Amino acid sequence: FPSHDSRQSQWSDFLTQHQNQSIITEHLPKNNKTYSKENITVYELCHRNFGIGADGLMLLQLSEIADFEMVYFNSDGHLSSMCGNGGRCIAHFATKLGLGQENNNKRTLSFSAPDGLHHAVIDLTTDWVELSMNPVSEIKQSLNFPTAWVLNTGSPHFVEFLKEEPMDLIPAFRETEAFVRWGKSIRYNEEFAKTGINVNLVNELSQNQISIRTYERGVENETLSCGTGITAAAIAYHQQSSIQSEIKTEQTQPVIIEVKSRGGDLTVQFNPFKLILPSLFIIAASVLIRTARLYKDDSGV
Repeated sequence: FPSHDSRQSQWSDFLTQHQNQSIITEHLPKNNKTYSKENITVYELCHRNFGIGADGLMLLQLSEIADFEMVYFNSDGHLSSMCGNGGRCIAHFATKLGLGQENNNKRTLSFSAPDGLHHAVIDLTTDWVELSMNPVSEIKQSLNFPTAWVLNTGSPHFVEFLKEEPMDLIPAFRETEAFVRWGKSIRYNEEFAKTGINVNLVNELSQNQISIRTYERGVENETLSCGTGITAAAIAYHQQSSIQSEIKTEQTQPVIIEVKSRGGDLTVQFNPFKLILPSLFIIAASVLIRTARLYKDDSGV
C-alpha cells in the first residue's frame, strides 16, 4: 500500500454521518487542490482499511449565491455529481456552523451543488432534514434493458423493478455478492460504460412503499443508502404505477412514497419535491493530511 512522506502536512477537522457514510470537512477557501484526484487524498481518507472509511468526501465551501457550496468526491477520488444523502448531511453540518436562518426551532438554508441550487429545512429538535430536489427533465426506458427506467436526479440512475420473471433478479436482490455482480454488469454495459451510471433494484412492498438496493459508480460497490437513487426509484415507481393504472390527470396533491434501504428508511414527497430523513453525526475528529506521498509499484497500483 502507498508509503507516506510527512514533509507536507495539514490538519483537517472532519466528521462522518450515517446512511452513505460520508466524510464532511469545512474547507472555506475555494481551492480543491488538497483534495484533487492527482494527490489521492480523498481515496486514502475514504479507504476502509487504511483511512477513515467512507463512500465519499464533501467539502463545505463559500458561495456567492447561497449559504455555502457543496463539493462532493466519490471514494475513488474523482469529483462527482449530486449526492442526495450527502446534501442532507452537509446541510445538517452547516447548522452546527451557524449558517442559514433560524425560526421556531427550525433552520433554513440554501446551498449550491453540481446540479444547481438546493434548499433545506432542519428541525433542530428532531434532526429531521427536508431537502428540496431539483425537477427531473426526462425519464426514459433503457435501450438495452427495456423494462428498466433511466433518469437523472442530480446523478444518473438506472432503475429496475423486481419481478417474478426473470427469476435471476431475485437472488440479486437477496444476496449481496449476486447484487454487486448484477449491478456491475449494468454499470459497465456498453449503454452506460462511458460515463457510468448508478444501478438500483427496487421491490414494491405495498402501495407507495418500496425497498431498494443501489450499486454506486465511483464507489464501485453497493451503497447502503443513496439519496438520488431513492429519489429516482420513487419517481420511476410513480411513473410505472401511473402507466399501469392509466392515470391521465395531473397530480396536484402531495404524493408520499416510503423507501426502505439497507441504511435506513427515507420518504420522498412530490408536489413539492423533497427528500426527508433524520441525519445523525457519528464521529467528529481531526486528521493529519499528508499531501505528498503516493508511490506506485511496478504493477501501476
